[in-house]
This record gives sequence, structure tokens and C-alpha cells, in this order.
Amino acid sequence: MGLSKTLHCQLLDPDLVVRTSEEYAKFINKLDISIPERRHVYRYLLEKAVADIKAQKDIIWAQPWRRISGIETTVKNLCCKTSRSELSYDIDLETILKNGWFKTYVIECLTNLIDTKMRIKQRYLSGSHSWSGEEIDDYISKHEQFSLPIPYLKIVGTNNISENVTTITNFIN
Repeated sequence: MGLSKTLHCQLLDPDLVVRTSEEYAKFINKLDISIPERRHVYRYLLEKAVADIKAQKDIIWAQPWRRISGIETTVKNLCCKTSRSELSYDIDLETILKNGWFKTYVIECLTNLIDTKMRIKQRYLSGSHSWSGEEIDDYISKHEQFSLPIPYLKIVGTNNISENVTTITNFIN
């Protein structure tokens, strides 16, 4: 059984967003025209995450971030948009995490490059990914090591799924 089912969480994954759905089209039509198209899926997932957190649902946001600032921005967005008190985006991340009303964890899933390229290429051919697979080399070359004050775990993506789910569940609990 997958992690989101085991933990009874909402799974948010940019690769699983159905960009041809009516729901997504309605969301895109509400966005400010100045927001670049490459940010639309992120904004869509952010809105879903905020709604889920406000409804006291747990979420798993499955997305490869290469820049640590992207993770920090997302955590700040979620904390500030769902906080029961006024939090400012100018406050440092540690303060936001202490005053936020939900727990945050980062789990890095390590995969080999060949499998990653194949997965991306399959998603590209099915229309659910904008990359053809070749861009991954550039993406990986700019990957930053995790360095935020958030509980962090590395797992190996080729390990047995049940073992990884158990490892993650034990880490979170």
C-alpha cells in the first residue's frame, strides 16, 4: 500500500495534475495574468494544500525541488496562508515552523538517473509532463543539498515500497 493511503493523506503531485480537467481550467482562469504559465501547476497545488490543511487533512506534496529556497517558500506559503494567527513572510523559517499549526517533514527519495529519465519520458509522451527527459541533466546539476531546520529523511526509491512506507511512518511518528 502507498504512503498516502497508509497515512490517510491527500497526495499532491504536479505530475498527476490533469491539466485538461474542468477544475484546473477554472483555476487557471482565476489566476492573475502576470503569473507565468510554468507556475500554474504550483499555484494549483498550493491552493489545494491550503484548503486541505484548513480542513485539517494531512497532505503529502510529492515534488522534486532542486533549490532549497523553493521548499522554504512553499513551507512559508502554507504556514502563512493557513495560520490561526498573523504570520509574516518576512519572519525566518524556524519562527514560522514553531508558530505554524501543522508539522512539516521533508523526505528525499533517491532514484537512479536512468529510471528517472525513463519515467519523465513516459509522462512526457502521455502528455502529463512538459519535459522530454533530456532536461533532467541540467536540473540535477543545479540540485542543492538540503539545509533547512525541518526534520529530514532520505529513502531509496528502488527499495521495496512497503519498506519505504514503514521507514517514513516510523520517522513521522
